[in-house]
Amino acid sequence: MNYETYISSIKSLEADAKKWSNEMLKLKGTNSGNMGLTPDKVKFSPEYKQAKKCYSVFFNGIRKLNGMVPKSYLKRAAIERRRLREQALEAKS
Repeated sequence: MNYETYISSIKSLEADAKKWSNEMLKLKGTNSGNMGLTPDKVKFSPEYKQAKKCYSVFFNGIRKLNGMVPKSYLKRAAIERRRLREQALEAKS
């Protein structure tokens, strides 16, 4: 796997994980208790279980992919993320 393939794969997996994470947050809504935990009523609903299962699949895919690629790819991706973050901060200023 080359670096470009890795980046496209990781972006796809991250987008899907983000989608399911947002779905879980939407289902949870503002129904958390004092400790910020998801209520049992929401946790055991079929919709939440499905969203949690899909999120876990994509999150574990990210973990496996990151474990398979050379460390140089991970370092290069981190450097690029930092550079993009700095550019975004400079643009806001």
